[in-house]
Amino acid sequence: DYMFLIGLKDENEYLTKALLSVKEENKRLKEEIKLSARLREIVDYKEALPYSSTGAVILGFNMERWTRTVIIDKGLADGIAKDRAVLSPYGVVGRTIGVNNNTSRVLLSTDLRSNIDVIVARTRVKGVVEGNGTDGLVLKYIRQVDDVQVGDQIITSGLSGIFPKGLIMGEVTKIEKGGDNFFTHIEVRPAVDIGRIEEVLVVKESEFFVE
Repeated sequence: DYMFLIGLKDENEYLTKALLSVKEENKRLKEEIKLSARLREIVDYKEALPYSSTGAVILGFNMERWTRTVIIDKGLADGIAKDRAVLSPYGVVGRTIGVNNNTSRVLLSTDLRSNIDVIVARTRVKGVVEGNGTDGLVLKYIRQVDDVQVGDQIITSGLSGIFPKGLIMGEVTKIEKGGDNFFTHIEVRPAVDIGRIEEVLVVKESEFFVE
């Protein structure tokens, strides 16, 4: 009986290790499937863009206090320069602000220093989207008489010369009267949840102008 119990214990340990190995393998395969799906999405989006771009992986985040930047694994050696639009298949991520040989720093659209010329897709009203320093955007310079509604989609206007026209910035979520009784306070939810993306596209071209 004692020898039987010893053998049973050894068998249980073997089966437990085998089960853990299978679970780890399943986890690895699931991650590979997710990676493949993300890369396919990026490739499809890249091929659909009418301008040159290159894929990059996010290496690190800097979310201290009001700062919102990320580091990507592409730089001068890959044809990346300062002030290049950084995108995901869901919309605008930000722009490059510092470029080294093999890495670049990206200023996210939600950073307080970020400002992007935009239009309201439905009514073509022009404004500027600025970061609120956390995870949201503010649509500025919209008059109270302008036609903007909750749910309106905000897209890039192409006026800045950095971001091509028609890229998705986000959706209007809140509208309030401004303190000056002239402009409106408008909050926008970004189209891109930066905490959930791992790969981006960097536009190599610059100086986009509205025709």
